[in-house]
Amino acid sequence: MRVRTPAFLIVFAVVASSTPAAAQQTVTEVLSFLLTNRSIPTGDFVQDARAAAATRDSISTFLLLELSELPVTSSASAFTYRLDRNLGTVVRSSGSFGPFLVERSLTSGLLRGSFALTYQTASFDTIDGRNLKDGTLVATASRLRGDTQPFDVESVTLDLHTNTMTLLGNIGVTDRLDIGAALPFVAISMDGRRVDTYRGSQLVQAIASASASGPGDFLIRGKYNVVRSSGSGLAIGAEARLPTGNEQNLLGTGEASIKPRVIASLERDRVAVHGDVGYSIGGLSDELVYGGAVTVLGTSR
Repeated sequence: MRVRTPAFLIVFAVVASSTPAAAQQTVTEVLSFLLTNRSIPTGDFVQDARAAAATRDSISTFLLLELSELPVTSSASAFTYRLDRNLGTVVRSSGSFGPFLVERSLTSGLLRGSFALTYQTASFDTIDGRNLKDGTLVATASRLRGDTQPFDVESVTLDLHTNTMTLLGNIGVTDRLDIGAALPFVAISMDGRRVDTYRGSQLVQAIASASASGPGDFLIRGKYNVVRSSGSGLAIGAEARLPTGNEQNLLGTGEASIKPRVIASLERDRVAVHGDVGYSIGGLSDELVYGGAVTVLGTSR
């Protein structure tokens, strides 16, 4: 069985994502085929089918968790400026260039916007410590009563790759409030094979591949600068992920989530320290997320 979907093209990502797929099998269906197709009937077919489905769901969940935690660039990573009403002119808010993947308390400024395009590629070798490529991921194993070792083992190898292009935008609604959005376009490819090892002899039982591309889960976020003193300060924010990606093709989680966060910055002379902490509610799991960064302003001659 071989499944193909349109190749991932950065320029035409939206067009590719809208291609009809009624006659195509999803990535989840192909993964299920690899994990549940068996050559030797087992003593408990129903229980083994449930175990295979649980393995499929675990692999899908781990992959979706990785995709949902792709880093999003900071809304104020560059030099930012604000209007000094006492001077009647625009002045720089901070003396240093901010971190790129960790938020800082400063906002971008009234009606000041930014646009970014990021690209990331990933290859998955292990999931939860289990190797996907060396044939040790066991799907089912049959053992005769009284034997200590199985006489028939069916294992799966998977070659998983993802390419993600993310469009990001941010705008300062006020001098202290930023709002932004991010939309990833994801391409996933999977090649797998199932090998039956019967009393030491190996036989390729199934080969399958699948690919899919399209938009992932849409992200919206906001940040409000509560306390500001030059480049130092404290901000509060939140971001929400909407389930816009196709869950059956592992392009989206299928679950909405929201993450409140607190952001702090301390800037002194040439060194600045930034940190943010948030708690994600909903989605595939509730989790504590935190990050930190140090920026150093270099000298020029």
